This record gives sequence, C-alpha cells and structure tokens, in this order.
Amino acid sequence: MRSCRVGVVGCGPRGRAYAAVLAALDCASVAQCVDEDPHAARACAAAVGGQAAAAWDANLLDALVVAGPAGGHGRAALAAVRAGLPVLVDPPLAVGVAEARRAARAAREAGAHLHTAFGWRFEPLVQLLRQVMPSPAFAHAAVAVGCGPPVPTPTGPGQADARLWGAPLHALDLLAHLFGALPDEIVADGDPAAGAPLAAELYFDQVRHASVSVVPGGSGGELGPVVLDLTDGAARARVWADWTEAEIRALDGRALELPERPGVHAAPHGAAVRLRTPRGDHALRAPLRALLDAAAQAAPPGPEPAADGVRAAVLMQTMLRAAASGRRQPLHAP
Repeated sequence: MRSCRVGVVGCGPRGRAYAAVLAALDCASVAQCVDEDPHAARACAAAVGGQAAAAWDANLLDALVVAGPAGGHGRAALAAVRAGLPVLVDPPLAVGVAEARRAARAAREAGAHLHTAFGWRFEPLVQLLRQVMPSPAFAHAAVAVGCGPPVPTPTGPGQADARLWGAPLHALDLLAHLFGALPDEIVADGDPAAGAPLAAELYFDQVRHASVSVVPGGSGGELGPVVLDLTDGAARARVWADWTEAEIRALDGRALELPERPGVHAAPHGAAVRLRTPRGDHALRAPLRALLDAAAQAAPPGPEPAADGVRAAVLMQTMLRAAASGRRQPLHAP
C-alpha cells in the first residue's frame, strides 16, 4: 500500500509534534511542512522530510493536518475539505460557532472527512478512569492558557481573546466525553484576558455537574497544565498535569481492583492506588490514525464528521457568554 502523503499546516510546537509522529509511521510520510514563517517551515522539513512551503498544494497531498494559529483553523479546514482532502484540525475547529458550523457543513456537502483532534480523551490514564468510572457524578478540570498580549478574535465585544480557543476546548470536550452528554446549563464568571481566572460550572442534570478553571499561565508542555479531579460517589481519581501520573482511591476505604491496561502501571500507595504511564504520543497518534484511515478508504464519512469540534465551540462560546453576562446560560443544541 502506498504511503499516505500528509501536509502539516503550522510548524510551531504542535505542528512539529504531529509531523514527528507521522514521520515515524510506516503508512504515512510528511509531504509538506507549511508555515508563513519560512524558517519554521524549513526547520520542520529538515527534521521530518518533505517540502517546506508557504501554502499547501492539494495535488501533492492525500490528507492535511491543521495545527496553525487558532484564528486560521476554520479557513484552512474549509479550503481543504472543498479540495476533497481528509482534514485533522488541532482544536479549535474554528474561532466561533458560526465558522465551525460552516466548516462542518462544507465537509458534509463535499463528502469529506473533517476531524478535530481532542487528544486528551486518548490519554491511557483517562481511558482507564473512564472504564473504572463510566458514570461520574462530579469532575473538575483546571487549565492554564499562555500569557501574552490579547489576540483579536471575531467573537465580538466583551469576549475573551483567541488564546482561549485552544487548551480549554480540550477540557470541555473531555468533560462531555466523560459524562457522555452535553451540559444543560453553564454558569461562568471571570476574564482571563484581563488577568482574572475564568471559572465555569457545567450542569448535566439535577445531580451531576462539572467545573472548569481557566487561569493565565505558561503552556506547561505539549497539552497544557491540566489537572483532572473525578468522582462517581464511590471512588475519587486525580490526574496530574503531565498526564503521566494519577491516583485513585475508594471513598469507603475498600481495596480497589482495577482492570489492567497496556502501558499503565498500578501500585498501592497508602489507601490509594498510584497509576503511572510513560510520557508518549498517545494523544497525537490516535487522531492521526483516524485521519490516515479516512484517507485510505473510499467510503464517504458518516453524519456530522466534525460534530466534536462544533460541540466544543458551542460549549466555549456559551461559557464566555455566561461570564460576560453574569447569567446562567442554557446550552442550545449544536
């Protein structure tokens, strides 16, 4: 089988991480490293092969990964799906709900595959905890966004800048993934763009809810400094910021019997069980595999191939609207 030729748009840290994983796969090769900064494009191409370019060429590619600045995701995804390429977009799918829906609609009309790479759900520790606690009662995700000057965004006056359309989307997607549903209502306050933390409560029903804290801070590594705290009422789990270490304990003091999962080492730690996994590329490899499978098959995509990206955009904008208005916001169907 011919190696899948993949283009990578955006040769910053995330784009280079995707390119490195692609270069290590037998079924794929990096055909183009695309960036407006020629130095970044050449550096990426020198590391993984392929052609450095300022713009991607559909004739040279079988699939495209978009990992550039948040503001350009939607435009790049639109152009690629209209060219018939399977596309993987590193969140956000778009800055704003209207643009995300436009990209998803274009993919449906073109019969193209459009995926959003919410990699946190593929972390081995998260997959194990989801298996252990399939019906959580409460969860908290803590997220830090990079410091720096505000970035203009088309979401309107009073909205936070485009730095927020990145790591927090991973947290919102993860919470919806863990709870198996979208929240009914969101309550939020704060403004990270002004240096104030943004806190949000997501109410899934009368009993179950989750919270998100977004604070200014450094990138803290590939996927951002996130702490996940999760409970189903019978057990409680915490995942540390680098996704390599977690702890789970029964709330009634009983001994826990955890299922084995490849790559995850479990060991007693007082009344808890400490879980460790080596730092790896799980969060990148899984969505890339889905992209390569889409590129290899002739069958059209299923309904709403970009639904995850649209849902996360709806969650993010509803959270920002709640913070700006100070009012509880019902979630409208994506």
